[in-house]
Amino acid sequence: MCLMKVISHFYRSGIYFSNACNTFATSNMALKEVLLLVVVGIAYIPLHIVTGANIDVGPSTAVIASVGTSVSMWCKVNTVTTGWYTQWVRGANNNPSLLTEGCISVDAAKYSVNPCDQTNHNFTLVISNVQFSDGGGYACGHSGMSSDWVIVSVIAAPRGTRLLNATADLEVRAQQDTTFMCETKAYPAATVTWEIDGTAVTSGVTHINSARDVTTQLITTTSTLKYMFQKTQGSKTVTCKASNSASGSTPAVASVNVDIICK
Repeated sequence: MCLMKVISHFYRSGIYFSNACNTFATSNMALKEVLLLVVVGIAYIPLHIVTGANIDVGPSTAVIASVGTSVSMWCKVNTVTTGWYTQWVRGANNNPSLLTEGCISVDAAKYSVNPCDQTNHNFTLVISNVQFSDGGGYACGHSGMSSDWVIVSVIAAPRGTRLLNATADLEVRAQQDTTFMCETKAYPAATVTWEIDGTAVTSGVTHINSARDVTTQLITTTSTLKYMFQKTQGSKTVTCKASNSASGSTPAVASVNVDIICK
């Protein structure tokens, strides 16, 4: 256990760090407000230093956001101290940083407070153009107390979905195994399904998922369909569809027209 001493040494940037106790505090420009939290490993534990303060956050303490979209989380201050601002902070790699103070953002292109209802003390943080780097913990603070941490998890819909070994039109022999390969990248890993002329095909299908790429943060899924067409003249359309929790009901699609040759 270490004893923490709040000293009157705050920078105008609003952040003070103590290496000895792994603590940080934020203050407004008038140095009236202090938000103090204890950082333990990768967990963020709010330290209640003002009795009776009460801050709610939502829609929950676990929020999922898709790459390229906007995500919002609200903060309701139930016990207000006059003259103190409400702030949103972010904790990443045990290095919390100030995002907003009142209705003002440190980066208006990335963060905004909308709505910013200072009368009813409702402050909704909006993160624009979400990227994987936006994942992590966010907290709302007022009058020396923080809310629970809201953990944002970032996901991505399938992209780059393509058939690896098929051109726009393909000739295949009847009564002979033909192999189709479909590749897509997503997070979490995509589920790939196959159809022939709109009818689902499950037999002869295998899937392989790569490790998550450290740069793109995506998982590559390669799905293989081995199928034998019957002795019928004409053509078929072979389609692979990739989806995950980020894509919802709109999968990524790749298809090829197949001409069946009887010889």
